[in-house]
Amino acid sequence: MLTYKKYTTNTARAGTVFSKAGCTAAYLFVGIAIVLAGVVLQPHSAFAADISVTPITWDIIGLDSNDPQTGPNQFPVGVRVCNNSATEDATDVIATFNWTEPDPHPSINLRAGTDDILQLGSVPASECVDAYYEAEVVRDPASFDTMRNYFVKVISTSAAPASSPIRQLYVEHLISQNRNATTDVLYGTDPGGLTSVEPGGTLSMMVGGTYYIKLVGSTATQGYNQLETFINIPNTIFRILEVTTDYTADTSATVGNPNDKLYGNGCLWENNINSENLRSCLSTGKVGGGTEILYKVEILQMPGAPLINPEPIQTLYYDFSGSSYHYNADYSLSTRYIEIINASIQKSFDPKVIAPGGTSKITFTITNPGPDELTGVKFDDDSASTLPGSSSWPTGVTVASTTVGYNGCDASSSPTPSLLTVGDTSVAFDNISIAGFGTCTIELDVTVAADGTYTNTTSHLLINGSTDTESYGEDSLTVVSGPPGATGCAAEDKVVMATWDFSNATQTAGTEVSSGTTFAPLPATDPGDVGTPTATVYTNATNPPAVNIPSVAGV
Repeated sequence: MLTYKKYTTNTARAGTVFSKAGCTAAYLFVGIAIVLAGVVLQPHSAFAADISVTPITWDIIGLDSNDPQTGPNQFPVGVRVCNNSATEDATDVIATFNWTEPDPHPSINLRAGTDDILQLGSVPASECVDAYYEAEVVRDPASFDTMRNYFVKVISTSAAPASSPIRQLYVEHLISQNRNATTDVLYGTDPGGLTSVEPGGTLSMMVGGTYYIKLVGSTATQGYNQLETFINIPNTIFRILEVTTDYTADTSATVGNPNDKLYGNGCLWENNINSENLRSCLSTGKVGGGTEILYKVEILQMPGAPLINPEPIQTLYYDFSGSSYHYNADYSLSTRYIEIINASIQKSFDPKVIAPGGTSKITFTITNPGPDELTGVKFDDDSASTLPGSSSWPTGVTVASTTVGYNGCDASSSPTPSLLTVGDTSVAFDNISIAGFGTCTIELDVTVAADGTYTNTTSHLLINGSTDTESYGEDSLTVVSGPPGATGCAAEDKVVMATWDFSNATQTAGTEVSSGTTFAPLPATDPGDVGTPTATVYTNATNPPAVNIPSVAGV
């Protein structure tokens, strides 16, 4: 492989040093000459940003020491990805969780339904973002004291790849104890006005929304050497944007208060897998007491299998103190549910059947099922769409009027476009805003010149400018030249609605029918379609006798 670095001086480019065999000598003389001339060479990196990856969670996980089938078995594994450049953003950042040995492991794996690859977007200069995964322990006594090594690798289009140090998850024996407890769980869109949710209750959140979730609980008054507190929220549904943990007790020199992590590393835990002090305290210090954790999260999407909706969540306070590991005794009683709701779009034609050159009205209906306003709503009906989903107007469908009608689509913005162009073969709508629990309808007229069935599908509905709801609208328009049987007078154009068989009638053909003559019963076909039909037979214009036909089961 040919690799190179560029070197420059303050006067002119000196040359390029290649590491390919045979190239170094060609530049050796030039390099010596520059050094002798007293010129200092400065390397120029091919990447503008500089990324570092640091673990931010405790590597102790576990199961209930008495009954592995109860208690916790899901634990967060997180890293902090920092852009150390003071001026350049790190773009298209992707963090990938890796085990150092192949899947599956008999005891420790990532939680089913969660992701091992996280798209972190851009990380601004001198800023950091966190990436959280979830480890799950197999509920089996054989899992105790097992371990598994992992690391997280981060790549970016503007920074060299970087990885966290290799760390080791270890399955401990966790003891349930009453001194750790969950007091409350609250949530909402305003951290100053959160709503309390009792055990068994539901937190309702909308795709694309940003929410705060507060976990309130307590430990022993003086706290513990190690403490991690969290809610097991899957990273396929939630992206954790920020964490703030407050303690009433903090004697540690290594943990801030408030702490910007879920993990309180009070005694400086040894995580170096090559150290003889692995999984032990290197100093003193405790955190805990009254402990509150405030999450700021973004709702990414609806849950997919094996996750369910509503998805149960548990709250965990677990620690190391003395020489053992403990968790809150009310763990199994602290379950709440998170229900994810989603904006949706529907589409319909009215009428659904038109003649060639006729007009049908398309109505798009967008529903906001949440209490908060939706902004940045957009979608299109365009075969050249760059939005997610399969969007198209079939060939032949065109805009019939410049008028486009909006209703409930302008809570805080003016939707576009305000006018359409007759003859256009696609439409795109943007800048829509919808009030909480509101509905936006958009109407426009289209026409088609030729017979056929025209199935029309929108792109996915986007909210917040870029959040994909994965909802789309679809309907079909039928164009026909006329109703069946009405195109001409030929026999093949007629539709037989019913037939009557008088072959068993008792009247002799060719003779006059007298008043009151009764025919034999007619054969039944579809019961209920016809009740009691009667007929009148006319033999002359002045004295038409009545003829009775018995009741028929139907035609």
